[in-house]
Parts: sequence; C-alpha cells; structure tokens
Amino acid sequence: PHVTRLIVTRPRTPRSRSAESLAEIARSVTDIDIDVTEPAINALKRAQEFGSPVLVAGSIFLIGDLGQALG
Repeated sequence: PHVTRLIVTRPRTPRSRSAESLAEIARSVTDIDIDVTEPAINALKRAQEFGSPVLVAGSIFLIGDLGQALG
C-alpha cells in the first residue's frame, strides 16, 4: 500500500504548529494531494470520504481530540 492523499490538521493545543505550515512542509517533499482541514474530527471525516484504511498519525493531543470527539 502507499499513500495517495495527505490530510493535515492540528490538535487543539496552543503549542501545536499550524496545519497550513505542516502542509507546506509536506508539499516540499511530495507531490501527492494535500488537504488542510480543521478541526481534527473534520479531517478524519474528510479522510474517510476517500475510503479505508485511514491512517491517523500525530501527537497524543491529536489522538485525544479525536477520542473525545468520537466518544
């Protein structure tokens, strides 16, 4: 398997880097489609629109935000 799209978001913590700045870094090293979507739960929903599997990678803060939103 390989990655065909990257959806960038950020956790709800003031110390996190902006999603747009992360997307710019990613754009400098790949030519795949990159979307910026906030908040994190919307980014997950956006990723699910493209099918599965969906890989979520990030900090414990991001996972915490998703866990809280998903219940």
